[in-house]
Amino acid sequence: MKFNLDIPKMGDTILVKGTDKFFSRGIRLKQLQSGFSQEDAQYTHVEISGGGHRSMKIAPPKASRIDITKVYNGVYIKIRRPILLDWDRRRKHVAWVNATLCNTAYDGTGIVRFLLKWFKQSTSRWFCSEGWLFSIQEEYPKFMWKLKPEDCMPAHAASTEEMETVWEGIIE
Repeated sequence: MKFNLDIPKMGDTILVKGTDKFFSRGIRLKQLQSGFSQEDAQYTHVEISGGGHRSMKIAPPKASRIDITKVYNGVYIKIRRPILLDWDRRRKHVAWVNATLCNTAYDGTGIVRFLLKWFKQSTSRWFCSEGWLFSIQEEYPKFMWKLKPEDCMPAHAASTEEMETVWEGIIE
């Protein structure tokens, strides 16, 4: 099925397949070392959709609103939706919580924390999967069970059975 702007709904998850750039390769390697499959580990970025062409991307230097048709043109993405009770009614709150993270600084130290578990976690900065899980857990505290947002990786969003894939492919 060809991509169209009716597919991503507010609150949906957008997973982005990584590139061969240093940062993306490092995330993929860490996810493989953490036991994720080759398929799931290839997704190195995750974000919450604002619906249609809008999304909130948490990436250096700070979180910002983007147009997915421009930022991900020619990029392989996967759109997933939680299989949760009352999702259609509550998904907008998830997107709203995520939108409140806009303009916050990127949590580069959170990435260091993946390598050095003793490293202190920032409470005012976010990295992509941390913001993704935080936003969903604000509405669904038991989503992904006891996984803490600061311990979340993009591959968690790709691998969880608590979500279904609604579309995947290259945005043209």
